[in-house]
Amino acid sequence: MKKQSIIFLGAKSIGYQCLKYLIENAARLHLDIKGVLANEKAHIGSEFSLRELAMQNQIPFIESLDDMLSADFIYSVQYHLILRKKDIEKARITAVNLHMAPLPEYRGCNQFSFAIIDNKKEFGATVHLIDEKIDHGDILFEKRFPIPENCWVEQLYSLTFEASLKLFKESIDDLIGQKFTKVPQANLIEKRGTSLHLRSEIQNLKQIDFNWEQDKIARHIRATFMPGFEPPFTIIDNKKFTFVKNGNKKIVCTVTNDLNFDQRMIRICSSLQANGYDVTLVGRVRKKSKDLIPKSFNQKRLFCFFDKGKNVLY
Repeated sequence: MKKQSIIFLGAKSIGYQCLKYLIENAARLHLDIKGVLANEKAHIGSEFSLRELAMQNQIPFIESLDDMLSADFIYSVQYHLILRKKDIEKARITAVNLHMAPLPEYRGCNQFSFAIIDNKKEFGATVHLIDEKIDHGDILFEKRFPIPENCWVEQLYSLTFEASLKLFKESIDDLIGQKFTKVPQANLIEKRGTSLHLRSEIQNLKQIDFNWEQDKIARHIRATFMPGFEPPFTIIDNKKFTFVKNGNKKIVCTVTNDLNFDQRMIRICSSLQANGYDVTLVGRVRKKSKDLIPKSFNQKRLFCFFDKGKNVLY
């Protein structure tokens, strides 16, 4: 059987794992991997370098889209650039993208955060045709799963990672064999809805307003607290206060100056308690004043001490 050719575009650990599976199964799939393009700035540690994985397996590493040759298939997984018409046309059969979100509901970026903020009950991953618009092409394959109650963005990402890798493995044979039905996203919008979000929107999502309803406050915190990224925050008296995660316990407030307990701080703690989190907020009593009075919410101990110029967490 004549081999078909493929160009792989990817980034991050999901791109690495998909490429690794493709390499391991290339002979069975009768595939010639003609080249790899990657966003090297996006890999997490050298162990997830697509460049190194390609070189270890004698696969050409392509530096830019302009250098990409024609192939039967182009497959993109978390690649950082939008393909132009001339790039897409280099795929003789088809060009596809593995999008880590359900379509057409969540196109673009920050899909995990918006799903939690929108209080969605279902999420997933989608393989779709690439056109010149963002995550817009016909759907070929998809996998969906329920979102756990009180889900945090880190958990939703992990679940989507697993679903995405599984979808890639389960659908690659049918993709190469062209055993799929194209479903235009326009046919699904009335039933599923649609949105397009940009990377720049995440900063606005992270700013917490204590005047919001308690459930909204909790959802925004769960939707935007992700290890390795700037945490959610609030502004009080022109000062920025960030929320941090302490071990396996959920939320405390880190401050950079003295802070009296007020209704806004009590409200956020009450909101978290109402949503099932263990919260105790303890204030450090000043030497000359007792206006920092400990407020306990009758849960397991989670301490945040307010001390000028220090952040002390236990």
